[in-house]
Amino acid sequence: MTPEEREKRMKELQEQIAKAPDVDFFYRFGDYKPVNGLNLPHLITRATADQTTEEWVLKYKINPNIKADRFVKKQK
Repeated sequence: MTPEEREKRMKELQEQIAKAPDVDFFYRFGDYKPVNGLNLPHLITRATADQTTEEWVLKYKINPNIKADRFVKKQK
């Protein structure tokens, strides 16, 4: 693209963005369960307006046993 074409395309994109409607995104945290004395959410839902777009089911490991060799750089 020439600089003039790039400039024209940038202006077109900026106009499209300005005309686009505002959309609200919501993150909802739910299904709280106790894990090692902490009450943590096990379900996160992302929604746009009234439509659910994503759901994440979480599992937790609080302070798991980690061996020191996990942090050693491996040779190629």
